[in-house]
Amino acid sequence: FDTLANKALEDWMVPGMGIAVVYKGELILSKGYGNRDRANNLPVTQNTLFAIGSSTKAFTTFTLGTLASEGKMEWEEPVKDYLPEFRMHEPYVTRKITPVDLVTHRSGLPRHDLVWYGNQDASRKELVRDLRHLPLSADLRQKFQYNNLMYLTAGFLTEQLTGESWEDAVRKRVLEPLEMERTNFSVTTSQKDDDFAKGYKEEDDTIKPIPFRSINVMGPAGSINSSVEEMSHWMKIQLNRGTYKGKSLVSPSLVEMMHQPHMVTGGSSVHQEISDASYGLGWFIDNYRGHKRVYHGGNIDGFSALVTLFPDDDLGIVILTNKNGTGLPSVMDKHIA
Repeated sequence: FDTLANKALEDWMVPGMGIAVVYKGELILSKGYGNRDRANNLPVTQNTLFAIGSSTKAFTTFTLGTLASEGKMEWEEPVKDYLPEFRMHEPYVTRKITPVDLVTHRSGLPRHDLVWYGNQDASRKELVRDLRHLPLSADLRQKFQYNNLMYLTAGFLTEQLTGESWEDAVRKRVLEPLEMERTNFSVTTSQKDDDFAKGYKEEDDTIKPIPFRSINVMGPAGSINSSVEEMSHWMKIQLNRGTYKGKSLVSPSLVEMMHQPHMVTGGSSVHQEISDASYGLGWFIDNYRGHKRVYHGGNIDGFSALVTLFPDDDLGIVILTNKNGTGLPSVMDKHIA
């Protein structure tokens, strides 16, 4: 496997990669390959911090799930019941949209990513307030449209329900119980660590460094940084239906709800081994060679990540790389499976 992994880095022109595999409750692989820093020839280890991008989304839904378990929120009640000032462009959608709609990409709102990408001035509150000015391109629950702003809204909802920042809520309700001590919410924090990966891109058939991009304001949609070692703890609680080291954080039924299809994506698979995909609560869901697969990728400047669960097989795979937009994680997780 090591030979394959190292050759894959070379073939795909990826500087570095971390891989962890959890099987039947045990961590059977946790290892780094290649370089986290090419210029200084520093190796990737199992503890190297990478940006996980949109794999963050499942942390946001899990945190909301803890609030639902405590009776502080109902998944199917209107968002405006919890955020009275919340408005979408269409009054009907404002009245009807629920927390489940926010996190299943079925709000009717297209991406509108230029509202936040590179915006270092707006606050979460301001971005949520300004949703009322963004036109919808579909009706509520009519069409799957991947949307980071709706996840920002879910994170803001978390803040209003807890009275603390989204970061503090995730830290207290997820990271600390799962012993994810070095996992953080900002690339600025990562760069203060002794073991972090620098991001790269491919340009003119060469690998070049790419600057870190701060997306703190959009944290709930994609700002977490972690290592494969600590992400293995995250996979364990997912595969163990909400329990980690004997402590239950959420009910098995809630984990099952997150791993169930809530919205078809509308896309057709081009491989006969892979079924058409649906979306759960922070996870894509399909079947790979007849086995249920629950997964989410993450892409942000200089980094590509993938977390994959096979719940019925008690198998979890996380692959973190420091190259922009590479398909290597998707290739490697299928080989491992």
